[in-house]
Amino acid sequence: MEAMQLVDRLERLLVEGLHIPFTANVIVNEEECLRVVDRLRAVLQEEARKAPAGVGSLRDVEPVVVGPVPPPIPPELAQHDLVKAARAHADQIIAEAMKQAEDLKADADNYVLEELRQLQMQLEGLLRRVRNGIRKLEQEGALASRRSREEQEE
Repeated sequence: MEAMQLVDRLERLLVEGLHIPFTANVIVNEEECLRVVDRLRAVLQEEARKAPAGVGSLRDVEPVVVGPVPPPIPPELAQHDLVKAARAHADQIIAEAMKQAEDLKADADNYVLEELRQLQMQLEGLLRRVRNGIRKLEQEGALASRRSREEQEE
């Protein structure tokens, strides 16, 4: 039962994904899909382990249709100007999305780099204060030891 719920979840992820116009492609959350697939794999392995010998072969499984698959474009239509324009537009959208993704990654990298630099400066300041505190305590300890010796000598 859990396996079917996981398959349903995977189907929802595909259906709810971002559909790229004029293509059969969908952008989905890869991490979420992989989590569902990993869990499904574990559930199926557990069910196969529990099943009696000979039960659960692939012949017993009904095929599941995830959703409508668009028919391929006939070759004579593929050369039509409208189809060519649609493909060019789709390619342009994909290229723009890739560029935006690269820009976003670069911005994120710059942000993280700046945050790490600020953290480094804070840590260096903290380290300076720690070293100064240690040095001061060592000096005070040396002074206290010297005073103690001087008092004992008197």
